[in-house]
This record gives sequence, structure tokens and C-alpha cells, in this order.
Amino acid sequence: TKVNVGCNLWIEEEKWDIIQMQKKHSMFLKHFVTSIWGIDGLKGRSADGLSSKRALSPKKVKIVRGNFNTTLSCTRQSGPPMMEGVVHRKRTGKKGSVRALPAVIIASFSFKKNLTEKIQDVNRKEKVQANTSEH
Repeated sequence: TKVNVGCNLWIEEEKWDIIQMQKKHSMFLKHFVTSIWGIDGLKGRSADGLSSKRALSPKKVKIVRGNFNTTLSCTRQSGPPMMEGVVHRKRTGKKGSVRALPAVIIASFSFKKNLTEKIQDVNRKEKVQANTSEH
């Protein structure tokens, strides 16, 4: 059985279940990205196309971001909302003053960072395998 994750993009239900069971937002994103593009589809790509590498499909990135944000803000059936109760304290510029930011906002800021990390992990493994096979 497959699940429509948005805009007629389908993934296996078993993969979707594993993705939704992730306790960390970064792992949710990394598993989701792998299920959408696959390891081979991430090789030699970039999150935004600003480097010399080919960008991931903006449509698919938008779908992944939408699911990522929805999952962060909704209560999962099997437990509390992801990152519930976690806050990040940010200095406001005033001496001794801090402002608490909801964890959902912090996680949303980290979307591109985690997406880029996953692509870098795939490319790093590819380089290691290439170097190992040469020797």
C-alpha cells in the first residue's frame, strides 16, 4: 500500500510509518528525504541549486517541507507532539534578557540545514566507497 504525501507523490506505507515514528525532527526529515529521492537520487545534488550541483526538485522540496512542518505542529497518534515542551532561548540584545522561541520555529529554521546534511552524508559515503574501490 502507498501513501500520498502530497501533490500525487506516493511512498510505501511501511516507509511512511517509520518516518512518522522518528523522535527527532532531523531524523524525520532525513528518512523522508531518502524515501522521496532515494540514495542515488541525492548523489551530487544540492538543497537549493546555488552550488554547481543540480538542485532537488522544488516541488518535492515543498512537499517535504509541508509534511515536516505539519508533523512538527500536530500531535502524533502514538504520543506527544514532536519536540513538545522544548524551547530555545535567544538573546534579545538587552542585558540579561532572553526570549523563548517555540521548538517548532527552531526546527523549521533547521530544515535546509538538515536537508543539506543528508545530501552531504550521501556524497561523503560515495567518495569513501570510490576511494576504497581504487585501492
